[in-house]
Amino acid sequence: MDTTGQATGTIQLGIVIGDSRIAWGTCEDVQVGDRPDFQSPFSIEEGIAFIEEKINPLLVGQKLVTFRHLASVVESIRETVTISKPVPQPERRSQIVSRRAIISGFLSSSEADESVAATEQITIERAIHPAIGHGLSQALLSAVSMVRGVTVAEIIAEEFDLPIPSTAVDLQMPIQRGQKLQLHDQISALSYAVGRTDFEESLGPNGERIQRFVRQLRESLVEAGYARPMTIHLDTAGGLGQIFGQDIGKVLGALYGLEQAAKPCLVRVQDPLILDDLDSQIEALGQLRSYIRMRGMSLQLVASAGIHTLSDIRSFVQAEAVHVLHLQMSRLGTIQELIVASQECRARDMRILLEGAPSAVTSQVALAMQPDLLTYPRDRPAGASIAAFHNEMARTLTWLTQKAT
Repeated sequence: MDTTGQATGTIQLGIVIGDSRIAWGTCEDVQVGDRPDFQSPFSIEEGIAFIEEKINPLLVGQKLVTFRHLASVVESIRETVTISKPVPQPERRSQIVSRRAIISGFLSSSEADESVAATEQITIERAIHPAIGHGLSQALLSAVSMVRGVTVAEIIAEEFDLPIPSTAVDLQMPIQRGQKLQLHDQISALSYAVGRTDFEESLGPNGERIQRFVRQLRESLVEAGYARPMTIHLDTAGGLGQIFGQDIGKVLGALYGLEQAAKPCLVRVQDPLILDDLDSQIEALGQLRSYIRMRGMSLQLVASAGIHTLSDIRSFVQAEAVHVLHLQMSRLGTIQELIVASQECRARDMRILLEGAPSAVTSQVALAMQPDLLTYPRDRPAGASIAAFHNEMARTLTWLTQKAT
């Protein structure tokens, strides 16, 4: 196996096939604000060392026949690490203040007693970093495809009992304020992410600024005369909950305003509020969805925050807390875990927004999975990303059609 660290924060990982061909994968971390305790930020140096010391010995000599077996080998790898974790503090009782203390003015002692939050060092066993799991499974999937002489899409369809794809996946394109819209025919959704530093500035004290932006975007789409119905996707990063003090009733009112501003376009709102733990998050979103249903609204809720593992996805699916799950390929782990998650979502009629770096493997994985929408990270150039997805899907579908005739 070859590994090469990049200055951009990625590792290029290659599976060397017997005849000296190399199948490449990219290990790249996803920048998230809600990284779980058990997962550290991705380090290039540590990643390369881990691959060379722990993964190489397991994969040398493996037969490149089936992807699922190799992916399971990767998923079985565990590492033992020591992490710092906050120590839960007992709830402090209110101190009784004497009349003498009030008169003398000595009321600051309780503040002086405040101590720095304590932490403890604990040793845990965890799965390999999802960036490594994704990049490695990407390379293994490409290697099996090369050895067997079939497309990645065919490998996935065969091994996961999926139909051979016959249609391309619709695309979602991230946009910025003031951007001139030039939309490819395959684009059916536009996504906009609000600023993270000042939610009141981005959204407005009562959500009026984001409503105005949606109204202007809707008008631009109508004036441009795009033939396809367009969905407006808003990533609010919990901002609505922040400006309304996590009051679900007020958040619902803001969502209703966004729906009205977007008509006739469908609007999807990602992470309208974000709470401290996954259970609370799912409960709040589930309650919000039930209110949306009762009011007969068409707006759809999207969840992204808090989704780090297959178990997290199952929790959202079982609770039916949202309409759409935003799955980031390199955040979840191996491609096998992603496909299993997709199948479980489909079984419960949960829609999927798939995000991945533009590449041949991402495009073919999406073709086989058939998510509702395929998008790319916001930091990628729009034109190049759309072209990469569209061209690869078109080439693959043409090849599959020729093979079938």
